[in-house]
Amino acid sequence: MKNKILVVILALLMIVPTVVAIVNYSMMQGGQADSHNTIGVTMVDHLSNEHSFTRAGGNDEMVDYFIKAIASSEEISALPTSIEMGNFYNVTMITTVDKFGYKFYFTQNSADCFFVNGEGKAFRMKQDVASEFINGKYSAALYENGIAPSLTLSGTAAKPDSAVWNFKNADGQYVSYDCSAIVNEEVENISLEGGMAMSFGVEPDSFTVKITDKDGGAVIFEDDYSKLAGLSVTEEMNVSVSCVAKWYEDAERSYYGEQTYRFDATFGAPAQFYAGVTDIQIGEFICVTGVNVKNPDDITFKSEPDINYVPKFVAEEECVHALIPFNWNLEAGDYALTFSYGGSTQQINIKLGERSNAFLERTLDINDTIVNNFGSEDQRTAAETELREIAKNYGTKRYWESGETLFYDDTDLTFALGFGHTYTVSADEFINAINFGIIVQDLG
Repeated sequence: MKNKILVVILALLMIVPTVVAIVNYSMMQGGQADSHNTIGVTMVDHLSNEHSFTRAGGNDEMVDYFIKAIASSEEISALPTSIEMGNFYNVTMITTVDKFGYKFYFTQNSADCFFVNGEGKAFRMKQDVASEFINGKYSAALYENGIAPSLTLSGTAAKPDSAVWNFKNADGQYVSYDCSAIVNEEVENISLEGGMAMSFGVEPDSFTVKITDKDGGAVIFEDDYSKLAGLSVTEEMNVSVSCVAKWYEDAERSYYGEQTYRFDATFGAPAQFYAGVTDIQIGEFICVTGVNVKNPDDITFKSEPDINYVPKFVAEEECVHALIPFNWNLEAGDYALTFSYGGSTQQINIKLGERSNAFLERTLDINDTIVNNFGSEDQRTAAETELREIAKNYGTKRYWESGETLFYDDTDLTFALGFGHTYTVSADEFINAINFGIIVQDLG
């Protein structure tokens, strides 16, 4: 009798793990994340700010919140048309077996908060549960100036080594923003090409900067940032920089806070740009030279009025050069060209005059056979498409010194388009393009 009982017990023990596995698998197949299987949550708002919460790390407040939010919701047929589809929190529930994704559409009105699960089903959140989130510290992306402003340092985003930021929620109460994701306590090493320019998305009321020479230990600058423009840098220096930015609490505002920054930097001389000539005629071009530029691809350019052209700078020894054309269809007048690199911005003023001599015109008589064979719209479109692919892959070698536009070698033909852009194609390809009736011009 005892042996029979023992056999039954052993048989049950063999079955139990299978039963547990089947129950767990069935539960996961239903797409349900609950308090028993959820071990973590990741949350990314529509501004790409990411936060992670895990039970193992003792940071599980939002794990329990989203479990409650999902369980207490009411399924609806579809999201309201008033919901901004791009503005959602991407929430991933991490369970012991799988991950489940949700899109949470929070608004500042707790009655208008929804989410969509991985199967595309829509749900309305319970109002008091939605209110917990939109009045909490992780709702910052829902409010203007809710996210702590970031520092842009010579075109590069920098992280503070400490930060405190407070914003007003839907109830009009100040809430502390979670700055842990933006803080970097390590001292960064930054290359400050072209000087040091610093700016915030929300300008601080107080912004003090201290710059110390790392080699000699002397304080180079210690004052308000607004006075930093007077700092003269004539050669490369290794420096340590510390900054303190403050936004004061004010009855008129919905935010206040403070950030500190520390970083080491190579502090270089500002970039400078020169134009060979500044008084030209329509249809001509200028050559602009830049110094103290290590990476010409980082130069930004704008023109006022717009000349519909973005120059390509090419490095040559210690300088960079670019040819800038002023097309025949531009209006005569004054043009302001602005060049920016790192912390340096410079404007060059160009006076564009009417032409003193008219553009030359040329009339070609093309055989009717060629026109009939190659003059159709389909043929023209095909030729333009092929030539465009060739033209957009230009080289960086200068050809304008010779004053020529065509350069031959044994098999290929290199030709200049777009004022200095050069392209190499086979002679056959070039002749075919001409036969197609295409006027050779800058198609890139």
